[in-house]
Amino acid sequence: IGVLPAFRSCLPYERPINAGDNYYLGSYPQTKVSDTALITTLNTAGGTLPSPADSQTWTPYQYYISGSNAEAFMWYKDVTNGSDKYRGVYFTSYRPLYTTTASSTENSYQDENGYLFLTRYWFRYEPVLWDVLSVDESTGLLSADKILASQEYYLSNVNRTIGGVTVYANNYKESNVRSWLNSDFYNQAFSATEQASIDTTIVDNSVASTGYESTIYACENTSDKIFLLSYVEATNAAYGLSTATSRIRQATDYAKALGVYVSSGNSHWWLRSPNYDYANYARYFDYDGYINLGDISLTGLGVLPAFRINR
Repeated sequence: IGVLPAFRSCLPYERPINAGDNYYLGSYPQTKVSDTALITTLNTAGGTLPSPADSQTWTPYQYYISGSNAEAFMWYKDVTNGSDKYRGVYFTSYRPLYTTTASSTENSYQDENGYLFLTRYWFRYEPVLWDVLSVDESTGLLSADKILASQEYYLSNVNRTIGGVTVYANNYKESNVRSWLNSDFYNQAFSATEQASIDTTIVDNSVASTGYESTIYACENTSDKIFLLSYVEATNAAYGLSTATSRIRQATDYAKALGVYVSSGNSHWWLRSPNYDYANYARYFDYDGYINLGDISLTGLGVLPAFRINR
């Protein structure tokens, strides 16, 4: 596998991409800062810490507590020091493992991952490494090499009615994770020039994409810049993903701070494919690369973004 030596060398059109390559594009918080002198500098630049009553100059994540967003408890702030960019993370209580009211007493895995509330942490923005899964004459399909965040699929197990039509809780089109990928992540990870290189993709959400013969929970196709892989894509031998080992992914330090589950150094990651017989479950891969089903309101599952790039 050819890994490009520098971020700038892999901007669009500067080099052909081939299946099996690695490719850098964009920048996102990843590695925790451990240098004490730098931490002191960043703490000063970060200013007064936020609180539920006053966010100061920090931005609330707007994570949910017991199905509501009545009180902020976790914030971030981006700071530039020299030529480098960093993200500060601070929280006054642990993130609930589920966003649903009934299960909200359980905490996510922030403390198990070594991140404590009332403590400020800093993460360096670093080039994002992508695996090139496939290429054709016009585009390449890329998937993140590491799990970059920890997010719920949707915040509630309750079905909705939109336009007079029942929308199941595990509907990918109306999911929180799809909205987050195409707004927060897309705008924070890529510059305007980089965004211009990312294709708008007609994302296949059909029954065939889920790996099931039938399911009432498959939704209509979506038009997206960034998306989660489907079960069929994430098990495609042509993409190098036919074995459990090939599907094992590790999470960044930043994703661990957000509460992603970690076992044996690896983490779970969401697919966009719903479960076939329960409206509140979607498919994901375990830390060991095997398929599983998870409650859509789980906050401890990782996000492995994918997109198609202009060639």
